[in-house]
Amino acid sequence: MYYHFPVQGAIQKISDATAQVLMSQISNQWEDEPTPYGKLFLGVYDWAFSKQGTTLKIEAPNLIGGGSVPNNENAAATLGGEPIYGDCFLKPKDANAIISLDELIADKGITIQDKQ
Repeated sequence: MYYHFPVQGAIQKISDATAQVLMSQISNQWEDEPTPYGKLFLGVYDWAFSKQGTTLKIEAPNLIGGGSVPNNENAAATLGGEPIYGDCFLKPKDANAIISLDELIADKGITIQDKQ
């Protein structure tokens, strides 16, 4: 089971197979970040950047080819204050993580849809 944090709409509990299909439709490459609840999978994008002397500065959410990736406010509000861009997926590490995450989401007044 995965939690899907779409940019718009309710957080969804989805099957592993559904998560894999959605992830392949969104990005060809994902990075996983450890969280207290499990692994958070974030799409890898070609971020725009600027050069300041010898330093490169990433210009997220802007993309090299134009356009931008929207900020994911539900994911950021649930998992921490740092900006999260685009849809992301969380694979809970165990049953206790699911219970804790469900309680955290409910406390924040965010809706969860169970689509397993």
